[in-house]
Formats: sequence, C-alpha cells, structure tokens
Amino acid sequence: MRSVLVLSVVVSLVAAGFCQAQPAVLVQSPTKDAVVAKFDEVKGICAVNGATPIVFVKCLNDTEWNVQPALKCDGAKYKGNAHFGDKDTISGTRYKLCVVAVPAEKVKDYPEGKKVQDLPDFPASDPIIVTR
Repeated sequence: MRSVLVLSVVVSLVAAGFCQAQPAVLVQSPTKDAVVAKFDEVKGICAVNGATPIVFVKCLNDTEWNVQPALKCDGAKYKGNAHFGDKDTISGTRYKLCVVAVPAEKVKDYPEGKKVQDLPDFPASDPIIVTR
C-alpha cells in the first residue's frame, strides 16, 4: 500500500510539472551555441534499448539533413565525429545538430552521407545550434 501511495505522489508531481523526465537521447558535446571545427566530436547518452544513435547535421540555410559517420557506443554512451561544412565554409556559418535513436533494423536506411528532408520519427535529442 505504501508503494502505491509513493507512486501516486510521484505521478502527481510529474503531471504537475515539478519533475521533468530525462530525454531518452542527450547530446553532451557540443553544447548549445558552441563553436565547432569542420570535423568535430559529438558525444552523449542514448538510453533507448535496441537503438543506434545516429547524428544528423544541417546548415541552417539548407533544407536537408546530412547523415554523419557512425558513432562508437559503450553501453548508453556514444561518441564520434560530425562534419560541419567543408574547406570553403564561411566562418560564422550556423548548423543544427540532432541525434536520433534509430532502431537496429532501420540503421541500414541511414548510411553516412545520405541526405534526408525530415528527421526519422524515432526518439531524438533536442536540436542544438552550433557555429563553425
């Protein structure tokens, strides 16, 4: 009975907005508004069982997301690199980065270099804006 009461209180607090659930996919680096290099590290946590985190990057002036190189995973932690433009990219160019937890059976649909109009509809990090 006591555990039911505790669960009831926790559910009430979450519903009231006092406790926020942690996102299933979190980007730890780069951080919001960071300055990045042409090829820079992306790392974070993906707490979606059976999913592979995939990085998507797009220039704020573009309409398409670019699938980035595969990440290395160690449990829920992931780490890898992403491309932010090329050698001709103008300093100050802004990019949006998002990490999506793609189910293992769908990973082959997102090879490095592929361009997509919309992010896949799977759990994802909050988008992060960075500057090159």
